[in-house]
Amino acid sequence: MKKHYYLIGICLLLVLNGIAQNRVKLEYLSQDNFNHIRGEDLNLSPGDTIVIPTGSYAGIRFYDIVGLPGMPITITNEGGQVILTEELYSALEFYRSSYVHVTGSGSDDVKYGFRIESLYSHSQGINLTNFTSDVEIDFVHVAKAGFAGIMAKTDPSCGYPETFRSSGFVMKNINIHHNKIRNVGGEGVYIGHTGSSITSSFISCDGIPVFGHWLENVSVNNNRISSTGRDAIQLNLVRFGGVISNNRITSYAKEGEYFQDFAMSIGGGEYQIFNNSILNKAGQNGKGIQFLNGFSGSKIFNNVLVNPRLYGIFIHNRVAFDQNEGYLIANNTIINPELAGIRYNTVITQSTEQSKIGTTQDLTPTFFVNNVIVDPGNNFEDSNTWKGNEESFIDFNDKSTRDAILPFINNNLFSRDIESIGFKNIQKNNFRPNDYQSLLVDEGTNLSDSSIDFDFRNEKRISGEAIDIGAFELKLSSLREKALNRLEVKSELETAITVFPNPATSYFSVNNTFKDMGLLQLFNEQGLRVLHIKNYLMGSTVDISGLKSGTYYLNIRYVDKSRDFGKLVVN
Repeated sequence: MKKHYYLIGICLLLVLNGIAQNRVKLEYLSQDNFNHIRGEDLNLSPGDTIVIPTGSYAGIRFYDIVGLPGMPITITNEGGQVILTEELYSALEFYRSSYVHVTGSGSDDVKYGFRIESLYSHSQGINLTNFTSDVEIDFVHVAKAGFAGIMAKTDPSCGYPETFRSSGFVMKNINIHHNKIRNVGGEGVYIGHTGSSITSSFISCDGIPVFGHWLENVSVNNNRISSTGRDAIQLNLVRFGGVISNNRITSYAKEGEYFQDFAMSIGGGEYQIFNNSILNKAGQNGKGIQFLNGFSGSKIFNNVLVNPRLYGIFIHNRVAFDQNEGYLIANNTIINPELAGIRYNTVITQSTEQSKIGTTQDLTPTFFVNNVIVDPGNNFEDSNTWKGNEESFIDFNDKSTRDAILPFINNNLFSRDIESIGFKNIQKNNFRPNDYQSLLVDEGTNLSDSSIDFDFRNEKRISGEAIDIGAFELKLSSLREKALNRLEVKSELETAITVFPNPATSYFSVNNTFKDMGLLQLFNEQGLRVLHIKNYLMGSTVDISGLKSGTYYLNIRYVDKSRDFGKLVVN
């Protein structure tokens, strides 16, 4: 019997897919008056497309636009760019809609097929509300908004219990990608109710706290966000499937409103935050990433943060971890934070059990691995507290937490000398490793078991002997043309090493009268590394019987970070 029903389902799906998709053109939109479009008036079927011809119009509110999983209602432009300019309401709104795809990809001659300006001070560029769910938005330019560029949530409201979390409504499958958002008075992207968290709420009805709804599977990726008054991205209550990735954020939090002045303010759920570029000019208001009440297993990795106010990444889990597992904070590049690169706090301040308030969660391991933090403003090594130089880079709220987490702080690079690290171009904010001599290269811990097997540019990790520290992995092929210049050999008078025998046949050794141990690398004439020995002991024999004849270049980096170079001829 089950097989019979399964075959009926397959046939029904084939029938649905075979239905000719309709294109409904909205040719009657007003340029002056707010437009109300109701799904029941359009005679829509799942998979249909709503077409808006190129032109300038007032705002649009869609009601009850409903598709099906895999067969959304698509709303797109045609013939060029569609410009929505609205003075009283949000420029593009959705009520009670689901399985909708808004895309500005309808014309090949324009990248952002929708250009939106919402002029009223409390309005949004795009607003997904009133139980709207399952929406994808791409290739839209929000050029101006009085408040948020894109907002998605249904706030709890007394008198409407269906808006409470307890009613069971969940906003799902929100995908905001490849959009341009700028000149907004509030947040660039604002998703989820922030007046309540997991266990506490600022809203009560008849004296009883009410909570905002959960979200699931929310992705904010590949967006360009600039000139925001408040947070560039604010995302809350995604209980699983939260992804914030590949966004480029500049000139954000310009109003400097405290607690709403972050590149990202993320909380109350399970997230992966990676491959984001956050550039704050020195002296501007923007802080880094704020991560509050994240669920166990959340990850923050491969992000680049430049000149963040206060901290690059601020983490406070104010509620009890949901599992005996904290977070993974890995391979981030944090440059010139005002205080510390990372601040970590596990003191419980929100709980239904009063006895837990004020306790620390020291026994839950959070890993800080392969991060590079440069030139923090803190200088704890000169203070009279329990904090020292290491805490200037990764700071802790409590000494007991620091002591418990110490075993999980591995292979990070902390430096106050940005010039010594070997970045590609500091002046242009290019913080890739310059070459194999960079202190970042092959010095990290392999995290492929944690699914971090790619870098900021989505290149494969471990192009050499080990993973690189920071957001970028040095790519082998990128150095082939420049390798000989990068590994130019010093003259005999400038080097302190002796290579013997040279020429060599099957072995060689390196000696330095003044130093005992270092990293030894050997490169061929094409710039490919053929030998990598950590903790090489001076005078030790190195087997090269497997190498082809030719000229090779030695690069030695000592414990004190100084270097020597040499040339080896193999016969």
